[in-house]
Amino acid sequence: IGTSVCSDSTAAHAELKRVRFHAATTAATQGLAIVAASLHPTSLWEGQRMMLTEDRYREIVNRYGRIALDQYIYGMHVHVGIPGRYDRVRIMNALRAYSPVLIALTASSPYYEGRDTQYDSYRTVVWRRWPNSGIPPFFASTKEHDRYIALLMESGAIVDPYNLYWSIRAHPGYPTLELRMTDIAPNVQEGAAVAGFARVLVVAAAEGELPEEPFPQLSGSAAHALMSVNEWRAARGGLNAALVQPFGERVGMPMRAHIDALLEQLLPYATAI
Repeated sequence: IGTSVCSDSTAAHAELKRVRFHAATTAATQGLAIVAASLHPTSLWEGQRMMLTEDRYREIVNRYGRIALDQYIYGMHVHVGIPGRYDRVRIMNALRAYSPVLIALTASSPYYEGRDTQYDSYRTVVWRRWPNSGIPPFFASTKEHDRYIALLMESGAIVDPYNLYWSIRAHPGYPTLELRMTDIAPNVQEGAAVAGFARVLVVAAAEGELPEEPFPQLSGSAAHALMSVNEWRAARGGLNAALVQPFGERVGMPMRAHIDALLEQLLPYATAI
């Protein structure tokens, strides 16, 4: 399902409620019910039927093999429109460190193929098998970002920019930043709230409140690795995870405390929009 463009969280809530209702009533006509979760808790991949009605998806299966065949996961993608006066790549750089927070807030996939995985978001683990997934690299400029994508395409590593499966990406077709790391929120209220929070993060990054390099004590490659570690920790423990921070009194920052501090920091941006 996909919502139409929404201007605020109230509209997003109403639109998400509408499209979920349509999906649920359509399923009910077939004697089925829908649960909003990011993995089916019991089914096996062998029982899934792939609908290869488009050349694009046939190409994905041919290119990626087995991981495409058992890729039955479900995510919530949040698009935030970026006005032309802002640099999407610079905002993406700043948002990378907050991907673990959004994973923790939406984690809804602990069960996989009938077993408790002991992860709050096992969907994140399954998704990480794909190339060009997880935390995106730091790009010094939009020009470098575009040059990197062109290199991947020219070498045949990807067919088009849509094959970039990063947690956050500058969408190839829309003037948005697309946040792709989140599990599906189990209910409409939480889904709309997370979308609103994602929007606040984007606004704060655009206005310079969230720095492009949140871990200045570390080199670029080390900072990237640390963000990836924190994504994994969020997938493992959800809101009970502890984030690795290279500074401050708490090297292992409890996720809930980190979110509380972040909400207080971003409150002016939330009330302004």
